[in-house]
Amino acid sequence: MKFKKLPLHKRPYLAKRVLEIGGGHFPFKGVTHAVDKYPDKNYQRAHDFTYVKGVKFIEGDLENLPFDETEEQFDFAYASHVLEHTDTPEKAIQQLNKFTKSGYIETPSPLREQLMYPGEFDPNYYHKIFVWLEDGELHYIPIRPDTLHTFSEGDAYAQAVKRLYQYAKNTGTLVEPILPRASKYMMFYYQSPMQIHRHESFDAALAAGKNPYKNSIDQLIRRIQRLDTAFSSKTRKMKKICEELAIG
Repeated sequence: MKFKKLPLHKRPYLAKRVLEIGGGHFPFKGVTHAVDKYPDKNYQRAHDFTYVKGVKFIEGDLENLPFDETEEQFDFAYASHVLEHTDTPEKAIQQLNKFTKSGYIETPSPLREQLMYPGEFDPNYYHKIFVWLEDGELHYIPIRPDTLHTFSEGDAYAQAVKRLYQYAKNTGTLVEPILPRASKYMMFYYQSPMQIHRHESFDAALAAGKNPYKNSIDQLIRRIQRLDTAFSSKTRKMKKICEELAIG
């Protein structure tokens, strides 16, 4: 059985009670408790749910964790590719703050969501929000017809994402697989309590001094400018695309 693992220096070695929410078919190693909303359905999941021997499983979801407030908090929690599925992210974060001391949250970055969203807006599609991390706090924008595949005119980062999106759409090139991991995922090692802030649009986020795409584009530019670029065929290809699109 294969397990996900955090980098060696980030693993919760001393944690006794470790929770995973929405681990699905590819859980993290070292978990003591698991929660999943659809254990018997492959809805919003690529393969069958994995029951791990020795892990206490409880059916539930991130917005309504199935625990009693009198229970001891979990020392560490994994919530990887779950937050973007929630209808009320504030409630999800409130639940993590209530029941966990620390943990790891991962979501697609707004850049990846824009590149990977399948076609036109679909109210039934299971990714509900664009999520990013800025100044140690989570931010999100609802995915709607007016936010999907729209890019703020006055922002250089948004225009870089727009060029990547249009390039992928017009040429049929799969840009997302060759993006560096730090560009296409939001990775947050948290300590409770956390804060999450809602913005109604990308323009509203920029007006509040927050930039949903800055980290992704900065990470992309940093990667293609590294001296070891020549040793990676994916990075060479990404560098060529960025040069063509005048990114970086």
